[in-house]
Amino acid sequence: VEITRAGGGLFRQVLVNRTNPFPHGNAWLNGNPIDGVDLAGTLLEEESHGAATRETARFIGEPEIAESDRSPHAITIRWATAQPSDSTAEFAAFYPPYTDRVSDTNLVTQHVITLTNLLAHTPYHWRVQSSAPDKNPAISRDKTICTLPLKQNLLANPGFEQGTGPSPRSTIPGWNKTGALDMRLSDGTWFWGVPPRTGNWLVEGAANASSSEGYLYQRVKVTRGTDYTFSAWITTWMRENDTWKYDVWNDRNRLIHVRLGIDPTGGTNPTATSVRWTPRNYSHLDYSNLAIVTAALADYITVFIAMQGQGGQWHLYGVDDCVLTETQLPPPRLVNAAFEQDCAFAFTILSAPAKTNNIDVCTELGQWSSLATVVNATGQTRFRDITTPPAAQRFYRAVLP
Repeated sequence: VEITRAGGGLFRQVLVNRTNPFPHGNAWLNGNPIDGVDLAGTLLEEESHGAATRETARFIGEPEIAESDRSPHAITIRWATAQPSDSTAEFAAFYPPYTDRVSDTNLVTQHVITLTNLLAHTPYHWRVQSSAPDKNPAISRDKTICTLPLKQNLLANPGFEQGTGPSPRSTIPGWNKTGALDMRLSDGTWFWGVPPRTGNWLVEGAANASSSEGYLYQRVKVTRGTDYTFSAWITTWMRENDTWKYDVWNDRNRLIHVRLGIDPTGGTNPTATSVRWTPRNYSHLDYSNLAIVTAALADYITVFIAMQGQGGQWHLYGVDDCVLTETQLPPPRLVNAAFEQDCAFAFTILSAPAKTNNIDVCTELGQWSSLATVVNATGQTRFRDITTPPAAQRFYRAVLP
């Protein structure tokens, strides 16, 4: 790398390390290799002239979806910016990367974007962006939320409002608990005041310790072969040195998190290999909506909420508003089609995660034949067709068997 500075002068942002931390090469000085020396530094390439020092548009508060703005087939996102700016929301069912967007070019400070034609009780990842003239865009972090269900909630005591006695209550009607974590019904007055999301009660997990691991679960009768979605609202509150502490993502001794799981065989062991889990999630001092989808392999399934942590002084967890319903899976979509360098025809399949997609092909619509079977582990997978004959017309479709 040769670094020059406009207008001349010295460039002092490259550090010389003579302990040779990278053993597979040499640093060079004026065209000559230097044994035992490595360089470290940061190179910044501007997207456009002046972008690195340009002011960024600024959010006023986090973009949010109010409960009144959530329905089975639509959600409305609201946010505010310090400067008049445009509005864009990106979103995707189940997992990023984002596959859809809605935009409004009007420059405003109060932003409202509605996402429509969504599937009921389906998890969506979303984020928003606002751009103002002569400013870099403000981009929110990724968030998740479920649309509201249309079908009956199959869980007993899903919002934890059932029970008797003062707070905290050790018995949680309809649910079982296991593991080394104190889990009880609370009205928001138990350890450190973790509040319910809605209603008067939640399940709170609490440990005044450097480690915690507990599981809340419920076994439910279902229809074998049917797909089900399990969702819940969770919050994590970690304390260290008598103050609130964020998790440290790269330090296993400063992590507390919650996962949702489903055992499609109806087992009640949370450590069984048959349990399918969401990624680990934390939501510091705030509620987030998690969800997982799977097909029942037996006449019962079991839903789990795992609360785990390492390090810190207090581990506190909140769970509220759980939902389990039958699920209408989205039909597969084929996007980003293109010929690749080796002349293979490729496209991305968007579908429900952990599902098998049958790829069919035909040269005349209606005369379909099977081409391949693809396991779509994450909900988005790239398919390459190396059998495409030159100059042939072909139609493709992906089908859930």
